[in-house]
Amino acid sequence: MTPEDIMRDIASGEGETIEFKESFGDEAIISLVSFANHKGGKVILGVNRGGKTIGVAVSRETVQNRINEVKTKTFRELVPIAETVNVDGHNVVALSVLEHP
Repeated sequence: MTPEDIMRDIASGEGETIEFKESFGDEAIISLVSFANHKGGKVILGVNRGGKTIGVAVSRETVQNRINEVKTKTFRELVPIAETVNVDGHNVVALSVLEHP
């Protein structure tokens, strides 16, 4: 995923398959589960509801911890695909899930 891909997602706004979260928390997990139960989707961390990139502090270990937290807090162990991208000098993390049977 490129910065242009993320910027395109942000420009399209929140909807059925994309949500913005300023930081990681239970709300992000709930959104990922909802997406998996529907058609799949993406939670972009480090973007506020207005679509402004604010960034999140991340490291490889932080991202792995977030993936593990989603896995342990969900039934059938939902494992998102995580990508960290620098957009306008801010790190954002895209957590994506496919439709889950």
